[in-house]
Amino acid sequence: GYVGGEGDAGGTSRWHAMMRTTFVLAILLVSALGMQQRKSSTYRMAGQSLESPQTAPYQRQRLMKSSLLRACRLRGGNAQQQGETFEFKAEIAQLMSLIVNAFYSNKDVFLRELISNAADAIDKVRHESLTNPAILEAEPDLHISLIPDAGAKTLTVWDTGVGMTKEELQQNLGTIAHSGTKAFMEAMRKGEAELPLIGQFGVGFYSAFLVADYVEVFSRRGEGDVFRWASDAKGSYSIELADFEGLKRGTAVVLHLKEDQLDLLNPQTLRELVKTHSQFVTHPIRLRQATAPATPGTEAGESAPSSPPSAEAAAAGVEPPLSDVSVEDVPAEGNTPTPSDQTAAVEGWAVLNQQPPIWMQPPSELTHAEYAAFYKAISGDFDEHLALKHFSVEGQIGMRALLFIPKRAPFDAFERETRSNQLRLYVRRVYVAERVEQLCPEWLSFIRGVVDSDDLPLNVSREMLQQSNKLLKIMRRNIVKKVIEMLTELADSDDGRYQVFYTQFSKNLKLGVYEEETHRVKLAGLLRFSSSMSGGNQTSLSEYVSRMGANQSKIYYIAGESEASVRASPFVEALTSRGLEVLFMVDPIDEYVMQSLREFDGKAFACITTANLQLDPVDGGSATVSKEEQSRLQALCNMTKQVLGNLVQNVVLSSRLANSPCVLVTDEWGWTANMERIMRAQALRDPTMTALMAPRKTLELNPAHMLVRSLAQRVGAAPGAAASSDVEEAMRLLYETALLDSGFSIDAPSEFTARIHRLLSRSMSA
Repeated sequence: GYVGGEGDAGGTSRWHAMMRTTFVLAILLVSALGMQQRKSSTYRMAGQSLESPQTAPYQRQRLMKSSLLRACRLRGGNAQQQGETFEFKAEIAQLMSLIVNAFYSNKDVFLRELISNAADAIDKVRHESLTNPAILEAEPDLHISLIPDAGAKTLTVWDTGVGMTKEELQQNLGTIAHSGTKAFMEAMRKGEAELPLIGQFGVGFYSAFLVADYVEVFSRRGEGDVFRWASDAKGSYSIELADFEGLKRGTAVVLHLKEDQLDLLNPQTLRELVKTHSQFVTHPIRLRQATAPATPGTEAGESAPSSPPSAEAAAAGVEPPLSDVSVEDVPAEGNTPTPSDQTAAVEGWAVLNQQPPIWMQPPSELTHAEYAAFYKAISGDFDEHLALKHFSVEGQIGMRALLFIPKRAPFDAFERETRSNQLRLYVRRVYVAERVEQLCPEWLSFIRGVVDSDDLPLNVSREMLQQSNKLLKIMRRNIVKKVIEMLTELADSDDGRYQVFYTQFSKNLKLGVYEEETHRVKLAGLLRFSSSMSGGNQTSLSEYVSRMGANQSKIYYIAGESEASVRASPFVEALTSRGLEVLFMVDPIDEYVMQSLREFDGKAFACITTANLQLDPVDGGSATVSKEEQSRLQALCNMTKQVLGNLVQNVVLSSRLANSPCVLVTDEWGWTANMERIMRAQALRDPTMTALMAPRKTLELNPAHMLVRSLAQRVGAAPGAAASSDVEEAMRLLYETALLDSGFSIDAPSEFTARIHRLLSRSMSA
């Protein structure tokens, strides 16, 4: 029976398998029939039957393809209509970790965020007091207090602002990305009023967890109860009634610092953070710190608001000890301090932001001393500023700016990586960045000051701007325009300040001429150069043009290593002898400036070291030369070219020289001798570019010079013959001296010195 049962089971299994196969085949058949019916109906929808004998094969394929695509679209539309809508879900602990660790690149910004929130709370209570003055009666003093407690390892940020109820704590702190400040501002806009508050994203508070592993918030609104909000940022928080001594109105955020963030309990660290990020918050920021003990005979100062107790003591309702009482509360008269009282340290208050944001005030209300103090505070400079520009702009963007020009250029003026204390950008008086490349061009790197705008969009961390290139370009144009106005006013003054500026920042100004195409003409008018007629002083291009003769159509200049070398250059001889003025450009950047500055006031610039220099006709001229002498001179030029070979492109007679025997000139579109010297000094120069732009030299001989005529006579005495060794050596010496006089360097100085030594030996033995 067991075997028979086994056989029955096997037959039953085979029967089930056959039934499953039949069932599957039936389903496939039904599906195929249904598909055929849909295809037929779809083809009929296309307007032509595929079974028609008149339908070509390729037409059948096209009709089938279009019909199937249409059917797919119809089926997709039906599926979309039947879709469901779901809400996003979030892992709160992971989301909090992302907010804390991904939004902010610098942990120090936590204090900026908490102070900004506190400042907004104070602004809110001030606004509410306009319609309800009684709200300020409980705590009329509006300030922000920083209380480090080394014993408890806590840092408390306490404000006397509007405070929060239980519901507001739950809404503002328990709801991620909900900004109470933003909601407050939207409500105000509906009433056609506006208050420049800072908060807008609703996540700034959570930056506290960058430095703290546990945060408590004690808050009281009006005469209501004190509520305590607490969380460790792991997905939950608690709210309960609490007692916080001294909290009459406002909010106290108690940060239980992480072990690696205990340096925040150092008062100096807090001072630096406030100075960097929140120096110009409009409300006083007070820091409680240890001060020197009172000494006998010392009179106490004016009384100040009592010191808020430590976080733990306040939360527990314990009276603060003597060491927690501010120095202003120590009795001054009527009680004689004991020796122990005199030696014990006491706690006092220091206001960290005493320097007001004076750029928000009208210029007419500020004095020179206030401007000077502000400049020293933001720049760290010991000297006063040289000039300033205080302005505001309304229109496409609202901005206020206060720009200063220092008296001295910093040593790292052109070092991008180390340069600091530049133009600071603030948004609603909260520091954003010190170097915004789109805001200030490179040539204005010497400008110090602040720019503040309420219209700039920031990213969530408020550490950088969002994509707002249009607004930044508008701000940049206004800044550049105002700086040029300031420099023009400085140049027009007769107090000597512009000369001080130009001595320190001429390179910046020339870089502006090179880069700033829009304002190139205005900046060129601010340039100053020494010249052959300036008498040791510097002259402007406008002054040069005013001294030009009636027949002079170009502005002549020469670039070199120093004023002494260019003043004695043989290139200057022909022009000064004709009464033409030559500008001396001895700054390496001048070569780059002249590449972009082609003309000024309708007068083209002409470099007097180029081969194509055409001097304007003037009285006088070169001495006449006979045809025979002209032939000898031409033979000398040909032989000199044969001797020098590829060292020069050509040898010609010169019409520009007066006293020098020869000179080397270059092509108009190649490097000048000075530019070649500059490029050779580049540490990372490109050899290919050097070979491409190397100047092609032309040797010009002065036909009136006695040395040139003597050589011409020796060459003419034996026409067609090869140059003697003495003549060849003399020609090479002429070339090498021309290299030095023209600003070039000698490639083989040892050969040059050997020739000089042989010449001296022959002269001494003669």
